[in-house]
Amino acid sequence: MLAYFALAWTGWGLSVGVLTTVEALGIAAAGLCFLVLVGCAVVAYRRAMSLPTGHDIRRGRKTGRRFGIIVAAEFIGLSVAAAILTLSGHPNRITR
Repeated sequence: MLAYFALAWTGWGLSVGVLTTVEALGIAAAGLCFLVLVGCAVVAYRRAMSLPTGHDIRRGRKTGRRFGIIVAAEFIGLSVAAAILTLSGHPNRITR
């Protein structure tokens, strides 16, 4: 869910009318992210179908750790995007 928020945030920023080169790079990055998300969703679905019906605490902890890593990666990505926009002279695009 959080990854879809990040993708929507990227699309929202690109819809404001950023410079052509920046826009093209943003669209390419968003497209790549979308493909990765679809691939991850397929893998997650297949793994979910093969899970046992009982509760396994170790598996739950492992999933929680993975979720934490993914959330951290999203925040790092958002921070990098904000830094790039600031350094390229587009800090107003961060909050739009």
